[in-house]
Amino acid sequence: MGDVVRRVSGGRGMALGRCDVWGKSGTGDVGRGAWVGGFYAVLAAGVWVGFVGERRRILSPRDRRAGGTWIGVNDRGMFAGLTNLSGVPRSDALTTRGVLPHLALDQDDVPGAVAAVRAAVRDGAFDAFQLVVTDGRAIRVLAYADGDLQESAPSGAVVISNEHRVGELE
Repeated sequence: MGDVVRRVSGGRGMALGRCDVWGKSGTGDVGRGAWVGGFYAVLAAGVWVGFVGERRRILSPRDRRAGGTWIGVNDRGMFAGLTNLSGVPRSDALTTRGVLPHLALDQDDVPGAVAAVRAAVRDGAFDAFQLVVTDGRAIRVLAYADGDLQESAPSGAVVISNEHRVGELE
C-alpha cells in the first residue's frame, strides 16, 4: 500500500517528504466513481468521488455501515451537510438519512435540492435530521423530526450541531 502513495495515484503526496504514509485507491461499481484512502500511525482518511445519482459528480466520504454520507460538495460547488438530532428516538428500521446529502447534491441548484429532499421525506421514513444546503448564495436548512419537516433560510454563517438548531449557537 505504500506504493500507492509513492508511485501511483498518490504520487504527489511524496512532496511531503514522508515515508510513513500508506494508501489504497480503486474504482467504484461500473465506472461510476473512484476512491482513495490513506493512513499513517495515528490518522486514517478516505474520500470517494463519482456519480451517486444520475447527473452530478459528488465529492464526499462514505458511511461504510449505513451507506450514504453526512457531508459533500458537487461539481457546481453546492454543499450539503447533515446532522442527526440528539434526544430524538432512533430506529434502525428506517431509511438512512445519509442518502439525503447525495440526493440534494445530485440536483442543479438549492431549490431543486430542497424539492428533492422534501419529496424523499414525504415518500419515505427517516430518523430526525438537520440538513444544510448552500451554493454560496442561497442557504437552506431543513430540520426533520416527528414527521414534521421545517425549512429555514438563514443569512450569514450557519452553525448547527446534533444538539442545536439554527440560531441557537450564533
